[in-house]
Amino acid sequence: MSADALINGVGSPGSVSSSQGKSFADVASDARKSLDANYALMKASGTPYDSSSFQDNNSLFGNLDRRSLYAIASNQGGLFTKQEQASATYLMNQQQSLATGFYTGPPDQEKNFVDPFGDDLVSRAKAGLNFLENVSTEEKSSSYWLTQHQQLSIALQMATAPQSASTDPKTSSQPHMNLAQLMAQWSASSSESDPFGAKANGADSPGKPASSATNPINTTPDTSAPPVVKDAS
Repeated sequence: MSADALINGVGSPGSVSSSQGKSFADVASDARKSLDANYALMKASGTPYDSSSFQDNNSLFGNLDRRSLYAIASNQGGLFTKQEQASATYLMNQQQSLATGFYTGPPDQEKNFVDPFGDDLVSRAKAGLNFLENVSTEEKSSSYWLTQHQQLSIALQMATAPQSASTDPKTSSQPHMNLAQLMAQWSASSSESDPFGAKANGADSPGKPASSATNPINTTPDTSAPPVVKDAS
């Protein structure tokens, strides 16, 4: 199964394929059908879907663009299980993480990853802001997006503002430190497994909606493997 849509979501989060020309309700409905079809294909192959497998998650969600992933992660229409929401969220955050030069994925592939930004925090942050500004309209309406966008915009503005000649040398580096701290937080938390509140809101089966509340990404999860929701249906 192709994972082209997931890959495209790293460099072009606003690119559409599976969700093109559809209302958000229809995006969710089509995503539900896509998941069910892929579950069936994997089962027929003799190797049913394993939620702890990077390869299986890429196969299950690989033909879905970021807007479709967001429909799943936010449990649009109450159509998705907790496991599906957690996995879609993980993949979305993986896209954002890779786009800003932070590796998230199979541990054995990390050695092949090249961070294009290195110590250039401003370029890294600009890439992050560009990523956020190119996601779907629906995603931009979420509280976690608003929080991230505001924090990053302010930190960038402070870091790139000209320093006056009278600036106290003891504090002149503080704006850049703020940006450094923010990007360090992104490094640690851009792969938060459940920013949409799916686990807390108990959407454990199709048809049982999670709350629409969202949580800012603010914790440091274990990103060594895709999230596994043990009580998923």
